[in-house]
Amino acid sequence: MVMYLVLGNWRIPWIFRIYRGKGTPSPSQLAQKLLNNLQKKITAFFQVYVLGDTGFGPIKLIEKIRESFHHAIVGISKTRTLTVRVAWPFGHGRKVSEIKTRGQQVYLKGLDFPVFLSWVWLKRDGKKVQRFVISTSGGDNKAQT
Repeated sequence: MVMYLVLGNWRIPWIFRIYRGKGTPSPSQLAQKLLNNLQKKITAFFQVYVLGDTGFGPIKLIEKIRESFHHAIVGISKTRTLTVRVAWPFGHGRKVSEIKTRGQQVYLKGLDFPVFLSWVWLKRDGKKVQRFVISTSGGDNKAQT
């Protein structure tokens, strides 16, 4: 995995870690190490967005990103469950795949703060597949299409 600095049209590789398989730190643990190594000068002047696939959706990593005042936009499994904090009809035990409105603010099981849920449709082997994405940043500046 690679951490890039993106400044305007420039995309600069900053630091990387290699996932070496079973018995070694997981991709989300490696991502935490990368975030811990970000220099304070960078985080003081720039917004940090962590973009990741479903391997970067564990609760611990999402909490770490938020504690560091960064923003996460990560993929999650369609089977992730919602907590009771969400008003009916999106209550406890329902899956994210049951949400029908993009940009909906939801509480995932295990998180103490709300996230915004959306999805994309991808073509895989000639079929449409739905992939879910959450954002820890406000929903007002996210695409709702």
